[in-house]
Amino acid sequence: MTSAVRRLMELVGAKDCFDIEPAELLPVQLEAANERLQSQAESIPLLADRAKSGGVKEIAQPTDLVPLLFAHTTYKTYAEGWLNEGQWDRMGRWLATVSTRGVGDLDTSGVRSLDDWIKQLETVGHRARHRTLGADQHRGAAVGDRSQPGRGPQIPWPGATIRRAA
Repeated sequence: MTSAVRRLMELVGAKDCFDIEPAELLPVQLEAANERLQSQAESIPLLADRAKSGGVKEIAQPTDLVPLLFAHTTYKTYAEGWLNEGQWDRMGRWLATVSTRGVGDLDTSGVRSLDDWIKQLETVGHRARHRTLGADQHRGAAVGDRSQPGRGPQIPWPGATIRRAA
């Protein structure tokens, strides 16, 4: 049987993806959310912690996802000094706590700036972005997510507004 995640990902960009009734799509979305929770909680310690503290063992309805959400400040929890002092190895270890992809093979010997570090992350399969308003915010994504420019691995929910990048 094809995974629910795979079935949803196949809908992305399909001409008929908006022809599916929300009531028909929701069970597949919940199944996909459960697949992701079970497969990612071990590799993302923060997700495992959120699930435990929220008492979430299974996702039966959309509201079960709420305790699993990371606050926007989660992506700013590294020490700013690590950036200022060029401690790229520490930044890599921090990134591994909020991402499914490790950074074990990341060579930071030639990294001199944040832009260099982000380019170097791509060599080990990360696709990272940073913003320059306020504290820099870093979010990792797999290289395979490049097939969806401007998007990470997102699953649309019924009633959600989906905007295409211009």
